Amino acid sequence: MKLNNNTMINTKIELEETIQELFEPKKKVSRILYFDIETGTAPDYLNFMPDEFSISKVLKDESKIKEAKRKAKEDFLQKCCLSPITGRIIAIGTGDEKSCSIMHEEIMSEKEMLENFWKMIKEHLGSSYQNIICGWNIKSFDLPFLCTRSWKYGIVPEYNIKQRYSDVFIDLTELFSFKYKDSFVSLDTASRFLGFEGKEIQVSKHYESIYKVDKEKALKHLENDIILTRQIANIII
Repeated sequence: MKLNNNTMINTKIELEETIQELFEPKKKVSRILYFDIETGTAPDYLNFMPDEFSISKVLKDESKIKEAKRKAKEDFLQKCCLSPITGRIIAIGTGDEKSCSIMHEEIMSEKEMLENFWKMIKEHLGSSYQNIICGWNIKSFDLPFLCTRSWKYGIVPEYNIKQRYSDVFIDLTELFSFKYKDSFVSLDTASRFLGFEGKEIQVSKHYESIYKVDKEKALKHLENDIILTRQIANIII
């Protein structure tokens, strides 16, 4: 097939534009809002506890069956805080490049925290497509948890989250692992790998208990999560 001069010129221009787009430095987003949540067991968790816990059918001995059921119940109770059905939000931390702020249940209800959070999201994004929301594992945990708890109170997540979920919410876990299957990396591991101070794992595991006896320590832990998230984002975004 013969190409005339106009076709060759247009093709050359398109090729140059494509090369320029590939190698041109990406424009920095205007502003980034970082966030993280801490959760605990919901007051009504018993309403959603199974009447019977599934155990292996291989077990025949009554004492072993009883022990297996006990462990299954214990496991359910330990994981209540990880589900928006049996869990609740204790605190929400947000921050930018300069500061952090924390809402927690001693100063406002869960409903008020959620209302304030979505209001903050709406104000941060506004009409700009450059501003983004950033966090660690937020697409798999924080956002689903926030949305589900919001629905419980009749709160509609702001800023058309369903359509713009992937556009404005940046999950650093996905960037760090390149979305490889079974390659989840914790915030603590990523932080220490990049040379930052890690997390207090025991505080993460027992956040609700620590919040009850030492709020200052618990809230400082959440603030540190925001700072670590920001430090990692400054490297990989």
